[in-house]
Amino acid sequence: MQIGEFAKICNTKITILRHYDKEGLLTPDYVDPFTGYRYYSKEQIPVFFRITALKKAGFSLSEIKQMLFSCRNNEEILSLFEKKQDFLYAMITDLDEARKIIVREQEKFEVVFTESNGSIQAQSTVFNANYEKEAYERTESAISANHYQRISPYRLQSVPNSGYAYLVCDVIKLKMNAINVHDNLALPFINDEEVIGKWEIVGEYAEKSDFFAGKPKNFSSFSDSVRNIYFLPRGQRYWCYSWTKGYLLCKSDADSTVNPYTMEYYENDFYMFVKMKSYEYRYGGKETILVLRRVDRIAYREEDIRKTDLVDLPFVPDEKILGVWQVFDCCQTKEHFDPNHPTKAAFAVFSLCFEEHGRAVLSYGSLDKTKGKQQCCRWTNGILIREALACAYEIRVLENREYLFLEWKNGDYVYAGRAPWFYVFVRGMHQ
Repeated sequence: MQIGEFAKICNTKITILRHYDKEGLLTPDYVDPFTGYRYYSKEQIPVFFRITALKKAGFSLSEIKQMLFSCRNNEEILSLFEKKQDFLYAMITDLDEARKIIVREQEKFEVVFTESNGSIQAQSTVFNANYEKEAYERTESAISANHYQRISPYRLQSVPNSGYAYLVCDVIKLKMNAINVHDNLALPFINDEEVIGKWEIVGEYAEKSDFFAGKPKNFSSFSDSVRNIYFLPRGQRYWCYSWTKGYLLCKSDADSTVNPYTMEYYENDFYMFVKMKSYEYRYGGKETILVLRRVDRIAYREEDIRKTDLVDLPFVPDEKILGVWQVFDCCQTKEHFDPNHPTKAAFAVFSLCFEEHGRAVLSYGSLDKTKGKQQCCRWTNGILIREALACAYEIRVLENREYLFLEWKNGDYVYAGRAPWFYVFVRGMHQ
């Protein structure tokens, strides 16, 4: 599940999970090297509550980190509480609450899935009707965590004469493996002056009616990356987007999708509603609704949107970098790199060769495929220059082995302004 769903299930903030990741307390089960999306597993939920409990008991994050790796079960952790009580009398109430979390005495909010006549219904446990928003968010998280997709608006069912209610909605079960979508993007261009300009992403919704009800999805394929989508004149493509009247066309390395859109005014703003073949669709689900709000009607050019770096740099030699480097891993930051636990991603880059006098050659492919195309680049001390992008590199020695960290600036950096990830290379790596 993505970081947003995990945060809702654990009743915490995304920023806290990112801090725990940075501190090495609770790292994502998997991080997509290109989109930056963090994915957590169900098995990590009790780990989060264990960290929460230990914090309430007065332990520092460094102490908790040591305890997580040295203590084998909750009983060993609970035994440490007794030693802490001598100087934490003021926190006894929080300590008792933390114990309840560890032994799972805290009341649970559950969602039950029932199948009948080929359809599946999700129903929440009864809750205080004053907390409908919280119940909605927790139900959404439970649906996503159990690999379902909601396909209807929520129906609030009141329990007579009690002040309590429960939520009901229709869902479908998603497949375990994603498929690539290959729509035909070669549609004839039909102009539509109404769409030209900059559109801000408002949110991704399970149903169009959710937008008007103020109920966005708890997580979104667009939440951590894209903030705006530009519709250039005559459907000109930039990054992964182009268009023709009535359709937003998206093309990535793996997918090509045709996504129909409609437009309408709402509360003095002009909105676009796009039926997106997004995350759930690739797992056998239905389209979601991506809502865009028109910001302006400027006829942007691709060069107006694209970010470029200063690349007119003089050549400065660096004898240490010369030779062939083969891809080993990728990571969000240099501090996230663990040489003993590389990711299992299929990399876009295969190898990188630094030659004398500032010439470099990037070979594309992956460790499980033969090399594909090559790209000639330039380099100077500390910088690899790929077209209009200056990608910083650094050699670090970890556990007596050299690793080359290279900034990888792609569309997320060029068009969305996101910080680049890093490819990690090693010398003398063989298949």
